[in-house]
Amino acid sequence: MIGYDRFVQDVWYEPHKEFRPVRCAFCNGMLFRGVVEKVEIKCSRCGAIQVVQHNGNSCVQKRETPRHLPERSGYVPHRMVTDSAGRLVTIPRHPKRVVILNSSNVGLYLAAGGKPVGRVSSVLPADLEGELARIPEVGLPTNPDLKSIMALKPDLVIGMAFPVHQSLASVLERKGIPAILQTFDRYADILEALRFYGELNGSQNLAAEKIAAIEQHRLRLLTQIGGQPSPRVLIVWAIDGGVYAALSGSFIGDLVKRLGGVNLFDLLMPKTEKTAYAPLDIEVITEIQPDVILIIDHEFSEKASQGNQTWQHPTWRELNAVRQNRVYQLPYLLFAVNPGARIKKALSILSAFLYG
Repeated sequence: MIGYDRFVQDVWYEPHKEFRPVRCAFCNGMLFRGVVEKVEIKCSRCGAIQVVQHNGNSCVQKRETPRHLPERSGYVPHRMVTDSAGRLVTIPRHPKRVVILNSSNVGLYLAAGGKPVGRVSSVLPADLEGELARIPEVGLPTNPDLKSIMALKPDLVIGMAFPVHQSLASVLERKGIPAILQTFDRYADILEALRFYGELNGSQNLAAEKIAAIEQHRLRLLTQIGGQPSPRVLIVWAIDGGVYAALSGSFIGDLVKRLGGVNLFDLLMPKTEKTAYAPLDIEVITEIQPDVILIIDHEFSEKASQGNQTWQHPTWRELNAVRQNRVYQLPYLLFAVNPGARIKKALSILSAFLYG
C-alpha cells in the first residue's frame, strides 16, 4: 500500500439537511460526504491515505501538520509504503543517501538508476565489481554495523525481511532513519522492485525499459522452446545437511513454472498447503520420475555436496534423470536466494537446463 498516513478528525453534529463534504488534507479533493466514527480512506485524486474519525466537536478539525509534510502543497516529499514484512513505513519520495543491506537489492537499485552511499560486504558479480567496489561497506548481510551505517547519514536503509534486519530497522527508526525490508519471493517481485526503485530515483523510464527487456527475454526463451513438451521437474534444495523439494511458492519454483516446467512436488502436496519447501522423501521420487533434476546446494563446497547421503542413495542413482545425466547444479550466486538484476542470465541458464 502506498500513500501518506494522516489523521483528519470528523465530528458528530446536529442533523443537517444534507451531509457535509470531508476533504483530503493534502489536495483538498473531496473524500466523501457524511459522518463516520472512524475510517481509513484513500484519496482518489492524490492517493493519500488518511484516517477520518469522530472527535465530538461541532466542526471538522485536523491535527497539526507534521513538520516533514507541507500543508496542502502540490508536492509531498514523503510517501508511505508497505514493505515485505507488512510494515507501513514513511520514506522520502526521492531519497538521496540510501544504504542497502543485501546484494539483490543493491543490484536492482543500481539497475533502476540509483546510487547507494553504502552497502554490505558480499561476493561481487563481475559486471558490477567496479561500480560496487567504490561504495563504502557497512558490515555483512547477516551482521550489519550500526555505527558504519549511521556514519553515512542515510535518509533510507533497505534490507531484507529476516530477523537481523527487522531488529536493525527498529533501531534505525528510533533514531529517525526509515528502513524498508524488501524480499523477493517471485519473479514478479523483481519487476516490481525495479519499478519501485525507478520511482525513488526519478528514473521511471529507465526502470520501465529494464522491466520490458526482462519480459521480452523471457518470452523469447518461450518462443525458442516452441512445441517441446513441458519437462517434469524436481528442484532439490540442500541446506544444513537436510534435503528439501522447492515448490512453486519458492523463487526458483516460480521461475520454473514461468518457463513452462511442471513442478512434480506441487502435485504431491495438498492443494490447501501453501508452502515454498517440503521435506524430500527419497522413496517418493521413484514414483514421480522427474525428467530434470535441479539442485541448489548450500553446503558451499563440492566435497560436502558429494558427501550428502541423498546423492549416494541407491534409489537416487536409479532415477531416469540421473541415468540420463539430466541432473544440474544451479549456480549458487544466481539461485541461492534470487538473482536480482541478473534475472535474464538466470532465466537463460534455467531454460537451457530444462529444455537442453
